[in-house]
Amino acid sequence: MSNDPEGNIQILKRERGRSVWIDRVANGKTETVKSWTITPWFAFKLLIGIAQPLRHCRGAGRIAIASLKTPPVRSLRIGRIGWCPVVKLRMPFIPGLTALDFLQTDSRDIRRLASELGCHAAKLAESGFRHRDFKLSNVVIQEKTHDVWLIDPVGVVRDRDPARSLACMLERLNVEIEHGLAGDVDDIGFLRRCALRGALRSMAPNPRRAVIRLLRRHPQP
Repeated sequence: MSNDPEGNIQILKRERGRSVWIDRVANGKTETVKSWTITPWFAFKLLIGIAQPLRHCRGAGRIAIASLKTPPVRSLRIGRIGWCPVVKLRMPFIPGLTALDFLQTDSRDIRRLASELGCHAAKLAESGFRHRDFKLSNVVIQEKTHDVWLIDPVGVVRDRDPARSLACMLERLNVEIEHGLAGDVDDIGFLRRCALRGALRSMAPNPRRAVIRLLRRHPQP
């Protein structure tokens, strides 16, 4: 993170024409702002409806349909940063830690967190959606309440096969764990089992067996 010299802005990410920062608005509250530089190629993707800001809005709506928490889009506008035309998306800032940081600092609540993440994946799958980037660093555990928020909805797409959708999300969730990014988790297998139990808890027997069969095709190390 760094501070923008032009104001009290905390930069979270800046890469290839896209920036993410925290901004203080007039009422003293904080918002997360995403901006994308408008290039001819980006303008074309906006025109045909596949640019990231539009996919973000669609994904946020799909997460809401699944009755899960994601920061709602407050505004989506074309503006400027200096002389550069950009698309700006604003949403509430959720104070807390990503699930990845949470496990790195405190793994005592691993059972509840893993089970809840599995349950979130199941709700998305049962609602006809799949999050292609369902991972620990895209989940925020809110301060004080410990509510779970999905913060990057761009990758939420339609998927009418709940078993395949759920298996894909559980495998995606496992990537950061496999690479040792989740900190000193004593029993990685235990974390995986808790997530799987949380995901399968509400599923009917046939879809449950289908998910297990799909996961067995890609055994974990």
